[in-house]
Amino acid sequence: MIVLIEVNWRLQACQVFILMKKRNVNDSVLLSVTPGSFELSFCKKTFKIEPVQVALKPQTLSGFIAERNNYSFRVNIITKKDFRSSENKAVCYNPKLIKLKATDIACANCGCVVCSNVSFKRILPLPSEGCDLSDFFCHNHGNELNSAQDKLRNISREDCLYGSYYFKINSDYLKGIKCGVVYCRRCLEWLGTKCDESVKLWNCSVNFSDSEMEEKKEPWLDFYNTVLLIANTCVRPLCKVIVRCQITDYSTQYLLLWVMDKNLNVLLYKVSSSSSSCLLEMKVAKVLYVFLEEETALFQEWQNDPCTENIEVSKQMFTDGILSLRLSSRIIPESSNKTNDMHIGYLGIPIDLLKLENL
Repeated sequence: MIVLIEVNWRLQACQVFILMKKRNVNDSVLLSVTPGSFELSFCKKTFKIEPVQVALKPQTLSGFIAERNNYSFRVNIITKKDFRSSENKAVCYNPKLIKLKATDIACANCGCVVCSNVSFKRILPLPSEGCDLSDFFCHNHGNELNSAQDKLRNISREDCLYGSYYFKINSDYLKGIKCGVVYCRRCLEWLGTKCDESVKLWNCSVNFSDSEMEEKKEPWLDFYNTVLLIANTCVRPLCKVIVRCQITDYSTQYLLLWVMDKNLNVLLYKVSSSSSSCLLEMKVAKVLYVFLEEETALFQEWQNDPCTENIEVSKQMFTDGILSLRLSSRIIPESSNKTNDMHIGYLGIPIDLLKLENL
């Protein structure tokens, strides 16, 4: 059983969603709420959830919904702990590189070295759109470049520029680039994409040989941090994002994201078959999303909106991002998890915590 509690400090209320692994339709379910906890009884078992961060007002229980394995209700609260001063901040990627120190770049999936004995004089974050790009480039590439965009596309062999979930290097370092995609020669894993004289390699797809600590690759977390970084820099109250991913040599898929709340306080409670449980408090992003296999009328509408942000992500990030959204969506009753032809989901909850298979 998974219990997700949305805590709204401003409204002094919380929305509770309960997802069971399985339940016989003939089984009766008893829900009882006290100021310090609520209990759910079914199949001769009773599960008690004690959200110590808030005190519940039992007499205000409303909006109870029971559908298949889903339950939800709303109840007012008395605040015990306020997290409004805490902002949900993205963790920015920083490649584990040292200037002028030689390193190998290897596929994170199979360990095959795709680029050996490379070193860089400059390791810099990619400038934001508002920066003067000439501050980042003081050299020529054999001929005069006409624009700052050309400088980003034609990167010197001595430079490594990194973004929130990827880094860019000169394309001369890599071989076996086909149809603009960088492959691993051994396992054929997609490692990045090529643009003019530079290649973009995904953080979750490669490792550096000189890293002191082996990084655990979590593409879903890269996906979440990327969306959160965009939402945190967006000046509009609601942030719209088109996420693109090249799935095959000639096919691109899309994910439309509408960030409704980037700083949502949630309590997550998970009960296993051994009746052991854990209660976690976290900040997540609540979003509306729709997956598209082609450019539809809705895609064109978003694309033509000057307020929409566009990003390209790796296949692993795209796949895990969609999985994270779909797993979180099923916690919400079917009658409530869709609006304006878009599904409701959460970003920021680890995928393992959203899976019922291990319960």
